[in-house]
Amino acid sequence: MEFSNVNEHIEVDQQLKRLIEVALPLKEVSEHSARAKSIRHEHISTLHIWCARRPLAACRAAVFALLIPDPDDPECPEEFRTLVIDVLGKRQFQPTNGDGSSIEDTPRNRCLEFIKHLVRWENTNNPDYIDPARRLIVAAHKFLHPDAVGDAPKVLDPFAGGDSIPLEALRLGCETHAIDLNPVAHLMELCTLVYPQKFGQPDSRPVPDYIKWLAAHNWAKRDAKGEANLFDKNEAVTTTDDESIPDVDITRGRVQEEPAGC
Repeated sequence: MEFSNVNEHIEVDQQLKRLIEVALPLKEVSEHSARAKSIRHEHISTLHIWCARRPLAACRAAVFALLIPDPDDPECPEEFRTLVIDVLGKRQFQPTNGDGSSIEDTPRNRCLEFIKHLVRWENTNNPDYIDPARRLIVAAHKFLHPDAVGDAPKVLDPFAGGDSIPLEALRLGCETHAIDLNPVAHLMELCTLVYPQKFGQPDSRPVPDYIKWLAAHNWAKRDAKGEANLFDKNEAVTTTDDESIPDVDITRGRVQEEPAGC
């Protein structure tokens, strides 16, 4: 969408507060951050132990609230307020108190209610929540930095460590740069931010036929006999051209109908 009087907004940019400077649903963000400690399946904490890894829920909320202005700020463009109401117009984003009672329905409160849903683990890659966040971030970036190159804001984490902040910035559509002097942290950055995009997409790294056969065979055998062994020394490994064998998502170790993208 286009914003009018862009030059005027440049002059007041220093006075225009970001959402995180005004309010944040700390109770809900904290609850979901604490919950993440018990999540192991598909969580980046299983990649490598890191002593100061930030919760993904907290980082997602912080990045989103840092990159959009407070819609209720007097200096905020009316176009952005209208966009918030349009993008977050679903009934589930109607503002509520902690006890479930309704509160004033303003663009700011709509954003805060949206964050409560955005930080949930089950919504991590749900387009119903990620896409609206990206749309608001791009719109805010256009009128806050009209001379910037590209539509997406650039996020730099010079002390990336466990990669939580750059991962969530990347998830929300930002151009992300992560740096860390520690070689272990740098390797985790590659495995978390780079390799999934480079090698984790469908057909980016074709799986050999014998691997497909072996994985499908052993998973089927385990399900039939209740065995956990992935290899049977008594059976020879052969190749097959049978197209009925499903493709395998090696990174998750499970047989799926199609390779899962990251």
